[in-house]
This record gives sequence, structure tokens and C-alpha cells, in this order.
Amino acid sequence: MTRTPFLTRLCVLAIAGAAIAVATPAAASRPALHIVDLGTLGPPCCSTATAINNRGDVVGESSVGPPMSAAHAFFWRAGQMTDLGTLGGNNSFATDVNNRGEVVGYSDTANGAMHAFLWRAGQMMDLGTLGGVGTSMATAVNDRGEVTGISFTPDSAPRAFLWRDGVMSDLGTFNGGFARAADINNRGQVVGDSSVDGMNSVPVLWQRGTITALSEGFGGAVAINDRGQVTGLSFDGFFGSFLWSAGRLTDLGSLPGATFAQATGINNHGQIVGNTDFDPFLWQDGQMTALPHLPSGPGAGAEDINDRGQIVGGSSTDPSGGNSHAVLWTR
Repeated sequence: MTRTPFLTRLCVLAIAGAAIAVATPAAASRPALHIVDLGTLGPPCCSTATAINNRGDVVGESSVGPPMSAAHAFFWRAGQMTDLGTLGGNNSFATDVNNRGEVVGYSDTANGAMHAFLWRAGQMMDLGTLGGVGTSMATAVNDRGEVTGISFTPDSAPRAFLWRDGVMSDLGTFNGGFARAADINNRGQVVGDSSVDGMNSVPVLWQRGTITALSEGFGGAVAINDRGQVTGLSFDGFFGSFLWSAGRLTDLGSLPGATFAQATGINNHGQIVGNTDFDPFLWQDGQMTALPHLPSGPGAGAEDINDRGQIVGGSSTDPSGGNSHAVLWTR
């Protein structure tokens, strides 16, 4: 499954007191992957890819019309990028795609709100909110068409939701306050974070109607695979990322010279992608390796990985780093 970049950008997390094991030291060698520029919906700037399924379908967002005037969610397949449109407003953003080609994300509506959407069979469906006027954002969808994400009203804290068969339900919180769902696997397990004191949050797992903290310290989970392995962001003297598997937290380490590593996605083989200070990375078998950038650009970011080991994200297209394109790393 995927991670959601919305959650990883949203959460500035601190973790203390977690029992974190140390992984094998990071490797400096680069994996045998090459980078492919997926382009944009028209303007030269800008686009980014946020998720990829096992068929190689990619979703993300791209600028449309005059440069930087608006952004629309896109669906990319076999070299063709398709504009998914909006819910009536100016902008839309895709966050995940399942193996059936169904896409979720969030979009401006005609009345100025921002709502979660599910795109299937060429149609964008408004998933609404947990109640009343407010904002909702879908962050992930599984192969059963179950959607998870975040919903809140102007006078309430964010709450995690599960949308199934037309009904949006509140997943609850760990200790009151806010909760944010980041990913869902094909077993219906949801991960994210939930507050413990109104400010700080812990990584959590929702399953069978219960919520469980994955760590005693502060942090947030961003992705879960079908084996129940979880990755996320933590803080223990430095920003870093973890793998949670069978109740054990493992520190993923970082690339040489980097100060932190932020995980964004995990596949069913336990391969994890994410980003350090300046480089995207692939973590597997205890080793972290840097991913290449586009030749003309100084920076890149990885967002998701499928079971074939294909990775998506964005990479700058000029030396200044001002423009970026959606990219695919593949063998």
C-alpha cells in the first residue's frame, strides 16, 4: 500500500521513550534503478507523483492552464497522463490508487470547501465529511474500495475516518483530541496518529473497532502493508523513520551525511521508501540506498513503492530547483 504525502508533510512529530532497535548502517551505493520523467498535464511546471499500484498506474497532481494557476489530480498509465478534474472548484490532489485503478484524494468544491473524493469509472465522487460544513481529505484506498482519511470542521480537531459502501465513520482517538488516518491495507487495518495530550501524537493502528498505540513515544505512522508491517516518522534526538513489525520498532537509520530520514511508503516485501535531507531513499534488508535525480535537477523526493519495486515521486528539472516533474524509478 501507499503512504500519504499529505500526512508526512502535515505532521511535525516528536518521539521520546520508544524502544527503537538499531538497523544495519546505511549503504552509500545506489540501487540499479533508472528515473523516468512522467511530464505534466501541459505547463512546463510542475507535477509530482504520490502513489503507484502493482499494475504500474501512477497518480499525483500537476499544474494546469497557465503556469501555476491551478493543480489537478492526474492518472498516468503507459505513458498517458489523464486529468481527473475537480469537484467543481479550482484544485484537486490525488493521494492513492488501488489495483482496480480507483483513485482517492481531495478537491475544492464549487462552494469553496475541500472534500475527499473517490474516482472510479471516469467519475469523481464527493465523499462528504463526518458531519456539517468542513473539510475532508482521503489519504488511501484499498482493493475493496474502502477509503480512509481525515475530516474536520472549522471548530473541531481533525478526526480519522473510514468510508465504506457510502458511509463515512469516525475511527475514534487514542486518548481524546485529534486523530489522522494515513493508510489502509487490504485487511482493513488503518494506521495514522492520534493525540495523547492535545498537542503531541503517537503512531496508532485501528483494527476491528479498536485503536492501539504502536509506540510509547511521540510519532506518526504513514503506511502499512498487507503483512501488517508499518512505517512512519519518529523523533528521538534526531528526526528519523521506523519499521514496526510484530510489535518491534526498528530505526531505519539514514544516508551518510544526512540528519534525518522520513519514510513515506512500504510494499508487501517490506521495502520502504522515503526522503533524507536532500535525497530520496530505498530501504531494504537493513540497507538504505539513495535514488537518482533527474540529470538537470539537484533534488528529488520519493512517495510510494509497489510490489514490483517501482517507486514514484518528484524530481527537480532545472539547476535552481524551482521546477519539478512527477517521476518513476524503475528497473
